[in-house]
Amino acid sequence: MAFTDIDAPGKHHQVALWSGQNDHGDSNTQTVTFDRENVSMQPDIFFTKSRVSVEGDRNGGWYDTSRGIGTGSNPQLVTATTAEDNITQGISQANSNGFGIGSNSNYRLNLHNSTYVGWHWKLNGGTTSSNTDGDITSTVQVNSTTKMGLCTYTGNGSDNQTIGHGLGVRPNFLYIRGRSQASDGIWWQEGISWNHNKRLVYNGGYNGESDSCNGRASATASNSRGTSSIFTVFSGNSQLDNCNDNNQTYIAWYGADVPGYSKYGHYKGNGSDDGPLVYLGFKPATVYVWSTGTQYQHVHNHKTAPNNCSADMRRLDWSGATRERLNDANDDIVFLSNGFKINKNHAHKNTNNQTYIYGAWAEEPQFSSKGVPATARK
Repeated sequence: MAFTDIDAPGKHHQVALWSGQNDHGDSNTQTVTFDRENVSMQPDIFFTKSRVSVEGDRNGGWYDTSRGIGTGSNPQLVTATTAEDNITQGISQANSNGFGIGSNSNYRLNLHNSTYVGWHWKLNGGTTSSNTDGDITSTVQVNSTTKMGLCTYTGNGSDNQTIGHGLGVRPNFLYIRGRSQASDGIWWQEGISWNHNKRLVYNGGYNGESDSCNGRASATASNSRGTSSIFTVFSGNSQLDNCNDNNQTYIAWYGADVPGYSKYGHYKGNGSDDGPLVYLGFKPATVYVWSTGTQYQHVHNHKTAPNNCSADMRRLDWSGATRERLNDANDDIVFLSNGFKINKNHAHKNTNNQTYIYGAWAEEPQFSSKGVPATARK
């Protein structure tokens, strides 16, 4: 049985839905409250995305307490090839069980007639520390229970440079995004070789040195690219795929497997409508799936769909409608009490012999620390 030390995953990860309130020129604020029963969480990482096709920009937004939130100017990164910019009256505060949204009618947060989904994680309440474990000094914020963290750093333009992450265990996934210049974002994960990365804002899947992705990052155990204290970055030849350009600033998000709470791995598609069953050791709240071929990323969650199916948020970087699909129980991915199952022959999730990476965070552990089993989804 998969016992865990985290009996209440909702204290560390929450999915929220809300509706925008501001028409052009309005200045309404609102509070979003998490609704997981008997648990509360003060978030530190915010990924937001419009769920419907409305006017303007529908790219997702990334906010966090390491870079700063509040009623003033908030640093924001979007899932598009742009540098970090600032939004006034964006995420106004992190509450004990939710967050406030300021008066900005920004398309990513609070536009009238638009609905939104947000994925949120707890770290350390915004408290950061300097880390000198690597060649490059970083500023880290870590949740030591869930083994997830953020770090910011300034590049030095050299190859094979190490950066301290503060987790105390080797990361199983790593996402680095440029702040001071336009950036695609570099994604490494267990199951991808050390010298290959994916690019989040790239119209395709798997990219490596031979595919115009010379800037690389890795936390693999191979060649000690990743350890319990550091990960490794390489300077690229393009600012879009660079994660260590001299004097440019970056932010990294990373995490490690925790029994009953989080898992980052890969599976092989079989090209059948009776697709792979992926064991997680928990009932998932959020699952992302991403082909190592040429398909886009998909994110599923337990809030935006009924019964035992999950809503599909296709391609987080897409600047048009999000293509969220709310299907029935015959959707192509189903959440189970101990993992998820692929139900269709789907190019983005189940092509025969194609490798797919995934990451997942729990709604409920399969078995609690006292051996109590998870309830099945209806």
